[in-house]
Amino acid sequence: MRRDVVCSASAWNFAQMEDVWRHFKPQTPYGRDRVAEKTVYVEPDVLASLYDDVEAFGDFVERLGPDRSRLDKISWHLGRIPRLPVLWGEATTDGQRQSVSGPKDKTYESAVDIFLYKKFLANYSKLCDLVDAKTRDHFALEFKSGDILSLLSLGGSDAETFYISEKYDSRLLEIRNSIAEIGRKIEAKRTRAAETVKETLGIDFSGRDFVTVPRATGLELLKRDDLNSKWHLYIEVNDEYSFIARLVPDSEMLMLESERSKLYETERIIEDAVIADLSERLKAESALVEAYVGIVSRFDLAKSRFELGKKYNLRRPAFVAGDRGRGQEERGIRMVVRQGIFIPLCAECGKMGTKYTPLDIALNRNAAVIFGSNMGGKTVVLKSLLFFQLMAQTGLGVPAASYVTTLFSAIDYVGDRPDTAAKGLSSFGFEVRALSDIVEKAASRTCLVAFDEFAQTTSSREAEALLSSVVSFFSRAQKPCLALFATHFQGLARDTAALYFRMAGLDVAAARRYFGELADSAGAYSLAERIKNINTIMRYYVVPEDAEKGAADADGSDALEVASLLGLDEKILAAARAYRCGAGRGNR
Repeated sequence: MRRDVVCSASAWNFAQMEDVWRHFKPQTPYGRDRVAEKTVYVEPDVLASLYDDVEAFGDFVERLGPDRSRLDKISWHLGRIPRLPVLWGEATTDGQRQSVSGPKDKTYESAVDIFLYKKFLANYSKLCDLVDAKTRDHFALEFKSGDILSLLSLGGSDAETFYISEKYDSRLLEIRNSIAEIGRKIEAKRTRAAETVKETLGIDFSGRDFVTVPRATGLELLKRDDLNSKWHLYIEVNDEYSFIARLVPDSEMLMLESERSKLYETERIIEDAVIADLSERLKAESALVEAYVGIVSRFDLAKSRFELGKKYNLRRPAFVAGDRGRGQEERGIRMVVRQGIFIPLCAECGKMGTKYTPLDIALNRNAAVIFGSNMGGKTVVLKSLLFFQLMAQTGLGVPAASYVTTLFSAIDYVGDRPDTAAKGLSSFGFEVRALSDIVEKAASRTCLVAFDEFAQTTSSREAEALLSSVVSFFSRAQKPCLALFATHFQGLARDTAALYFRMAGLDVAAARRYFGELADSAGAYSLAERIKNINTIMRYYVVPEDAEKGAADADGSDALEVASLLGLDEKILAAARAYRCGAGRGNR
């Protein structure tokens, strides 16, 4: 699979993808790795596979009926899947193979690595048992490592424990018994010595390796010539007020500790041999384990996509060929949205108690321009379209009644960027540079690009000329593309190869009623209430440019009406209307 960057960071951020992406939460480390990559897929077969997986998991859930206990168990075992240490060969995650470092003959350094493999295999085997035959076949959820799991289970019967058991080497039982016996002897001798010191000298070592005694007591003890030979005490200065007293082993205890150290070394050698043997057995199982990693990652991602789809009512999109499709009805289709929900804004509207208007639009040419005044919603349309496309090409599904689109190999955005000042470029300079990069991409890739208020920081006449030429360039591009433009400039030259839309905008009749209510209330509405009321009388849907003629003013702008609703001084507004109708328009 091609792994190059399809979506620019600016497009991802403009579409507010993180608002949904942060809720895409696989449970395995391998699934989380894929989410962190934020891959936007281009290959139709890969996307078809992702959506097939989601549907397969959804069918499994439906077959379970009302009983969700099995799903809870699946979630628990997925959450217990650990990241495996990779020590040989190649690792597979969600069908992707990646090189790993380290010599192929390297063995495990500790029992912890063995434990992680045991934990992985135990939980993976449980997952295989929990799904039905149809789901098992779809995801290839088959466990073929029963022998190695049984072997690893000798080191603990449950998935959460592992140690080098005596069952792996019978010599360990005798050695560990000897170590324990010596330990009991050493502890007994130390206990007797501590009791004697307590009875004779009044120093209590119960459960402690050392004790702190007052300076006077320490000085008295140091005067004794039998302190070490008889009492096996060692005294050292702690600070100016106290001394530290320690019990030191006698010769017999030293011999016991030396014997125990030798046994520990023998035990370590045997354990290392067991670990090396288990490592080799796991190495022989590496191809299967690598396959399990890919399978469990795929299953985890399908489950997470399904759950996200249920949360946001996401649906599978339909992809058409970039060469304008095969059938007569599909010819020319680039993107068709029916009842699309831009989730970030819909959630915000819910918080504010305002109505959200779903998006309906059909685009079948290389360029589309959306006119509208500020606050009219044209930027939201651009955000929505990029959002839907990214949702579709990341395999999540689209929050729409239906969504038909082309697969794009480059998705970009040109518009306001908060980081442009830091890069030493003006907004216009940055836009021109970004446009040049996109033109270069469009020569070899199928591009989707959104231009939000392109060239708004330069003079209107130059901006309209430049924007007209950019629209014409993309509308007549040889390579299939979709360039979306949101602008308030009405003086663009209309290119017959492009599409032109406008936001339905202000509901004039409702606005006039609002004016009357505002006058009756002596202007009592706060600014927040005014903004909320504007949202209720603005129509946030897209219409062809010539539709609803006369619904807005002659320039197709609601700016002055919106300014009035927000409480701007009527003298200023009257002068603005005069300029618009007279000298202002003539001198443009």
